[in-house]
Amino acid sequence: MFKTTNISNLACSLRNTETDEFITLENPTANFNYSFFGRSGKSIFKFNIDEAGKYELKAWDYQFLFL
Repeated sequence: MFKTTNISNLACSLRNTETDEFITLENPTANFNYSFFGRSGKSIFKFNIDEAGKYELKAWDYQFLFL
């Protein structure tokens, strides 16, 4: 868990671990902020999950891929 105000180099992927299908991450059509259990943030993606299952969310700073 980390805190930042700059996510300009953020890259993410969302994958169904059972089918290996990647879920499309899109820019949100509205800005949403949340706060619960002492954590807060804002929406950065929207996506649809059509079936229940196990999904893997990965996030990384792609700036470090080119060092």
